[in-house]
Amino acid sequence: MKIKKTAAVAVKTTTMPTDSEAAEQIISQYRTVVESEKACFKERVKFGAMLIQWEQYLGKSIGGRGTDGEGLKGWLEKNCPAIAYVTAQSYKTMAERVIKMIGGGRMAEAALLEHDTVMQPNGEVVDVDSAMAQARDNLFANVDSRRKLEQAWFDFMKAQGVAASRAQHSIKKLSKQEAAKAIWTGVMNILDKSSILDSVPLLPKAIADTCLGRITTLRDALKQRVSEEA
Repeated sequence: MKIKKTAAVAVKTTTMPTDSEAAEQIISQYRTVVESEKACFKERVKFGAMLIQWEQYLGKSIGGRGTDGEGLKGWLEKNCPAIAYVTAQSYKTMAERVIKMIGGGRMAEAALLEHDTVMQPNGEVVDVDSAMAQARDNLFANVDSRRKLEQAWFDFMKAQGVAASRAQHSIKKLSKQEAAKAIWTGVMNILDKSSILDSVPLLPKAIADTCLGRITTLRDALKQRVSEEA
C-alpha cells in the first residue's frame, strides 16, 4: 500500500479485493455467524455490512441484478452458493439500520466493519473518525440481539420523526415553491437508496400492485408538471 502526502493529511491508496478474495472473506464471516447459535450479534451485523460494501462495489442493483449484468444476487449464486440471497438481505437490513444509527454514510460502514480507514470516491482512504467508532461501541454495548436492535431502531426512528416534524414546521415558513423543492429533495434522497429496489422482489403481490398504482398516479402528475414548462 503506497502512502501519498498532501498538504492537509496523509492519505493512502488501495484497491478492492478480487472476486475470490471477497468471496473468501464473506464466506469466512458467514461461517462465524452460523456455526454457533451464540455468535456475537456484532459479528452478525458485521456480516451484513460486508455484503453492503461488496454490493456497492458491484454497482447499483435492480432486483438483485446489477446494471452490468450481475448484482449481489447473481454474484452470491456464482461465488457463495451456500448464502441465499434472502438470507443476505436479512443481514443487510440489520447492518443498514446500525449504519444509520451511528451516523450513516461510508464512514459509518467502515466503523461497523472495524476498519481503521475508509475509502473515498476518488480511491483514496482516510482515517475513520474516532467518534464514529465510539458510537458503534456504545450501540453494541446496549444491543446484543435482533430483538433489541428492532427496539433501538424503533426508538431511533421515533426520534427522527420528531426531527422531521420540526423540519416540516420550518418548511411552513417557506414559500410554496421553496417548500415543494425541500419536500421533493427529501423524496429523491429516499428513492436513490438501492435497498428500495432490492426489496421489490420480496413484496407481496397485493402491496406491489397498490404501490404501482400510486406511483403511476404520481408519475402522471409529474409528467403534467413537466409539460407545463415545455
